[in-house]
Amino acid sequence: MIHKPLPQRLVVFLDANVMLSAAWSQTSFVAEALRAAGPIQFLTCTYAVDEARRNLQAKRPESLAAFDELLTRIRVVATIIEDQLDLPINAKDRPIYVSAKAAKADILLTGDKDFQSLAASHPNPRIMTPRELLTCLLAGLAE
Repeated sequence: MIHKPLPQRLVVFLDANVMLSAAWSQTSFVAEALRAAGPIQFLTCTYAVDEARRNLQAKRPESLAAFDELLTRIRVVATIIEDQLDLPINAKDRPIYVSAKAAKADILLTGDKDFQSLAASHPNPRIMTPRELLTCLLAGLAE
């Protein structure tokens, strides 16, 4: 993977699976980054919050309190459903990408491999996994 420099003030849009992982593991990179004051502004949309909450309720209800605490550090924006973009992804993922784009996020942070098909043809927002973002930040590419 070729790393392009990241903006100094990052706007990172979180997919539901990333928030779910952060609620499950309070020592994960995303959970730690959410608690730290730093150069990253975290966003998500109501659709992603609802999906994460539904999955936590079904799989790990004991993590709901941690999820609610993490949400206090994330700006939740409206979900954009209608769009004119030609996107090669499934219907359930479209609102995530379109909402991230509408929110002018620099990065869409996701563990969902379905989004990788967009990376080359739709570079804004950049699609990254938490590991890829951490690698870029540790390499000093955000400076």
